[in-house]
Amino acid sequence: MRDILTILAGIVILALTAALAVPAFVDWNGYRFGIEQQLSRALGAPVKIDGAIDLRLLPTPTLDLERVAVGPGGGPGVSAQSAHFEIGVMPLLRGQIEVLEARLERPRLDLSVDSLVASGAGARAVRFERIVMRNAIVDLRMGERTLRLDRVDLDARAASLAGPFKGEGSTTREGLRRPFRFSTAEREGDRLRFKLVVDAVEERPRFEFDGALVAGGRLEGKAIIAGKIGETPWRVGGDVGADSA
Repeated sequence: MRDILTILAGIVILALTAALAVPAFVDWNGYRFGIEQQLSRALGAPVKIDGAIDLRLLPTPTLDLERVAVGPGGGPGVSAQSAHFEIGVMPLLRGQIEVLEARLERPRLDLSVDSLVASGAGARAVRFERIVMRNAIVDLRMGERTLRLDRVDLDARAASLAGPFKGEGSTTREGLRRPFRFSTAEREGDRLRFKLVVDAVEERPRFEFDGALVAGGRLEGKAIIAGKIGETPWRVGGDVGADSA
């Protein structure tokens, strides 16, 4: 999540800076190459915008991008068919960025476990009131393995890029739609404490995890799995330690 938010925050900050440097009513598509270069330098990864670019300052600063991709081809990164950002005005006067809504349609996220616990510069200067992803594909790299989540819908929020984060959504696994929700603490060193709940669906049991994600792809905490065999409920719980293997 933090890696995604850093990319989104970088896009918003650079776009607003560019808006203040040029006249109003500009055709932003004519500045495509310069915007891509500035964003690439700021984020430390290639940025490509193949669709329309629209930036408006009044009545509320909004930025709309079509077919945007961040990251090298074939490597970690984020892409989306469309991205919409709405930015709060008053926090800008205090030198802060508050994204009232960030909406990504049909995004594809290629992330690593270590990126989820990494911190970024200016992490506490950016706040996300609402983050919406629809019909996303998420590839989470864990060492030599990759976990894919399909058709992910997510509504989330973040007090800062360092956390805490909170959200709920659903994903499709083995033909079943599985609702989930999560919350985290603020990042502490190389650890990110979090709680995840995946609700029971049909014969699939409910899963709860309360613990920490540690840099290097290790999970530490307590897990509970609960379900039914016929009308008989069952429940298993205990301490868990796991790595990407």
